[in-house]
Amino acid sequence: MKKIVSAVLCLVMALFMFVGCAEDIIGEYMDQYEKPTKKENITLNLYIICDPATTGNALDTVRERIKTYTSDNYGTTLNVIYCSDENYAAKITEKTAAGATDHADIFLINSESMFNSLYAAGRLADITTYLNGTAYGTLNSEITDSLIDASVVLENGTSVNYCVPNNHVVGQYEYLVINKAKAREYYYSDEVLKTYTSIEALQNDENANLWKDLVAASEDPTQYIKTVYGMYEDKAVIEADGNICNISVYPTATKADVYSSAFAISANSVSVERSMEMIYAINKDTDLCNYLQYGILGTNYLQNEDDSIVRVKDGVNDYIMNPLYTGNIFKMLYCEELEWLPEDAANGTNQNRESIYAN
Repeated sequence: MKKIVSAVLCLVMALFMFVGCAEDIIGEYMDQYEKPTKKENITLNLYIICDPATTGNALDTVRERIKTYTSDNYGTTLNVIYCSDENYAAKITEKTAAGATDHADIFLINSESMFNSLYAAGRLADITTYLNGTAYGTLNSEITDSLIDASVVLENGTSVNYCVPNNHVVGQYEYLVINKAKAREYYYSDEVLKTYTSIEALQNDENANLWKDLVAASEDPTQYIKTVYGMYEDKAVIEADGNICNISVYPTATKADVYSSAFAISANSVSVERSMEMIYAINKDTDLCNYLQYGILGTNYLQNEDDSIVRVKDGVNDYIMNPLYTGNIFKMLYCEELEWLPEDAANGTNQNRESIYAN
């Protein structure tokens, strides 16, 4: 009897629960949550310098491809406006003014004087919060530290960012080169010679001074002890020729180096945030980076079996851009004509790792 009563009670409770559930309309709870907003497709103008050998047909073709690519992938139509180097800074000054026609949202900076002029005129957007945030902050690790450090502007003791440097190989080394064979004639070991980082340091050593020994022997020390400037890979070549090669000065990023190639955003941009997204994409998206640098595969360049490329130069589809101007060079396809091959990238990576910013 108790089992029967218990079963009836369970049935009654189930009926009440069913009725309660039936009162809720399926999907009605969705109204309690904010619906995601669709990203509005906007057009942003990017001003950049192209080589005068580039044909009008190539510019039109690549421009349309980039528009389609960014619209499909980022919800932003990036309209690239190609300019000549002549009077470029004056053009950007004009196109960043409030109310300018064909206004510049994003633009290439290619000189320190150009940056300083635009900064003084208040034409540059402050992008510090974007570079310090999670959405775009990875650029700080992608771009060489010395370039990032050199790009910062100090305002009342606070670091402020107004541009994103285009990642490239920084500077060059200053090497102290000593002829090993000549040094051994005077009983100097390699271990001793490797302790010197400059001619001055060698000359001032009171205990072991090869320079003075050569002078005393009526020999010209400048024939055997020299300061040489070169790249990371040059050190191995110099040493293979029978020399001690010591680093005197590491590659140094300067303000002039940074502002020789950087992207900035106009303070009057349609959208500073969406412009920042496009700069981020140029630096991170290899497809977009290579569209901007080389154009379209099969039309503006051909690809070899080793994935390196050859630029088309047929007088119709010639698309020629300076790799310094088009984003992160380490994201670009290799091109022998530009002396940019895997070994160049590897050497450049090592050189940048050792580069410094001396404020």
